[in-house]
Amino acid sequence: KFYTPMIEPLTKFKLRGFLWYQGETNCFLDEKISYAYKMKALITSWRSVWGGKETMPLQETFWGATFGMLTDKFGVHWMINCEK
Repeated sequence: KFYTPMIEPLTKFKLRGFLWYQGETNCFLDEKISYAYKMKALITSWRSVWGGKETMPLQETFWGATFGMLTDKFGVHWMINCEK
């Protein structure tokens, strides 16, 4: 519902990065369970548009967050930390 009007117009441009602010609407248990799956789907779909290589898949960590690393198609390394 948001991809076509908000993200799709950006796919013709090269991105050097992006800021993501999640907010608090997913703090309830039913949303919390599916958050990691939704975040992984988001990253996978954006990677298919802008390219890149996953160097460490998103996974739960001992500090209570989901963490992963990737290298974009320009060779820039990214670390993604999704707090719970």
